[in-house]
Amino acid sequence: RLRLEEEAREQAELEAERLRLEQEEEQKEAGRLRLEEEERKQAEHEAERLMLEHEAEQKRLEEEEAKEAERLRLERLEEEEANEAERLKLEEEERKQAELEAERLRLEQEEEQKRFEEEAKEAERLRLEEEERKQAELEAERLRLEQEEEQKRFEEEAKEAERLRLEEEERKQAELEAERLRLEQEEEQKRLEEEEANEAERLKLEEEERKQA
Repeated sequence: RLRLEEEAREQAELEAERLRLEQEEEQKEAGRLRLEEEERKQAEHEAERLMLEHEAEQKRLEEEEAKEAERLRLERLEEEEANEAERLKLEEEERKQAELEAERLRLEQEEEQKRFEEEAKEAERLRLEEEERKQAELEAERLRLEQEEEQKRFEEEAKEAERLRLEEEERKQAELEAERLRLEQEEEQKRLEEEEANEAERLKLEEEERKQA
């Protein structure tokens, strides 16, 4: 009965440990999901901020282009009043200048777009690295729990083997004790039979001696 109660107690302790580990795992999973959600929202906010900055820069460039065009138009009108030929020459130069400026602005916009895309890629790379790190931590924790479970199973099997060995030794000891008692009984029986035979022989000799006398 005590052995069964001990086994029941050990089983209850193992079950409680298993439930505790499951709860810890669930808590870790909930924490991981919460962190992932916060990181996703942070990445969305960062992308929104970059997009708004890009739109603001685009608007500023457009306003600068509009102001530059207006300035050129006024200069062109003043130059037309002074000299038509000079106006045409200046207009051609200004057109070329405007093309160069537009090309410069286009290149700046392309550079800005590339920078935006690179920042988005870097943010995605960091997010993926963080996910991989968390996955590696979870995998390490899973392996540790499996190793602990395997160690417990090994210890339980060793205890069971020891218990069976002790039971076998006790059984053999009981068999030896029974054999010893049987041999002692047989020896006692032989001794009694020999004593009875000796007594019968002694009585027989005494009877013969009596008759002879």
